[in-house]
Amino acid sequence: MHTLGDHLRKARLDRGLSQPEVARLLNVTPDTVTGWELNRYEPTIKCAGAIIAFLGYFPFTLDDCSLGKQLYYVRLITGKTQQEVAQEIGCDESNLRRTELDQRRPQTKTYKKIQTYINATLTSYGLRVTPRQ
Repeated sequence: MHTLGDHLRKARLDRGLSQPEVARLLNVTPDTVTGWELNRYEPTIKCAGAIIAFLGYFPFTLDDCSLGKQLYYVRLITGKTQQEVAQEIGCDESNLRRTELDQRRPQTKTYKKIQTYINATLTSYGLRVTPRQ
């Protein structure tokens, strides 16, 4: 299982739920659930947070991920947009976006803000990342 849709399908089947039942729980249409499960498209950040809550676990490993990938995964966990996170940590949204896409390494001050945000969020969700060597 590689995607959020794969994990959603497995959890749904394990619980004996239909796609319409899961759609009602997640406040989306059954066609949306089908699209996720068939990996036609990825859930929005807001929906990803609801899916992770439905799963009851975070389905990806954060170890050995770049700072940008860790930031993206943390946004999945929290369901926050890049704009919301940028405002929360006090940095420019475009810097955050380029960091998340691994297009640039932020300056030291911004890097520390992002890392602090990631660590605090993961701690609050009972998760952690093994530091990269």
